[in-house]
Amino acid sequence: KLKNRKQRENFVLPIIQELSLTYGISTDLMMGLIRVESNYNPKAVSSKGARGLTQLMPNTAKEVGVTNPFDPRQSIEGGMKAFNKIKNSYLPKEFKRQRLRFNYDKLNKNQKETLALYAYNIGSRGFTNILQRAGDDAKDYNSAVKYMKGWYAANKKRGDDYASKVLKFAKSYRVEDAKNLNISKTTIPPGVGGSMWWAFIRFGN
Repeated sequence: KLKNRKQRENFVLPIIQELSLTYGISTDLMMGLIRVESNYNPKAVSSKGARGLTQLMPNTAKEVGVTNPFDPRQSIEGGMKAFNKIKNSYLPKEFKRQRLRFNYDKLNKNQKETLALYAYNIGSRGFTNILQRAGDDAKDYNSAVKYMKGWYAANKKRGDDYASKVLKFAKSYRVEDAKNLNISKTTIPPGVGGSMWWAFIRFGN
């Protein structure tokens, strides 16, 4: 039995590293998401019924083929599938359906991931409904993110800005890992990033 968060982190890290190569989601981003969602507790259950490391709702778990949400590997893989579905399918469709002020398809990968984090937390349609009601206050990516920060501030039950929390933890995992291994970014070869970055600093080249 893993008694503290650090032990749980170390347990799930190899699973995340492996699956990140399959689903194209950086290890640090997934580490941050799980930290915010469940604090690495595979048995976590929210008041709304979300379960496991990635806090999948029962219907979402079924959609992505998860039969046991408390199984760490299933939860992580299911969370990655759900995140990719939001980023690559649901959000593009919702942006077009609701005729939002800016073109989702023209955003870069990091921008799409940030918006997908909001949708992961709120729900794709719920998130795009918020942007639609915002009108000109969400006329482009930067103003949309600014609007969402205000939305979270006004909806205290949701907690702090979700995407910012995940990205903050994701960044801390990159920095902490490099610091613990006494490796600076300048020692990492060009082109090594995301999941490859984690593999490089942990296992060398």
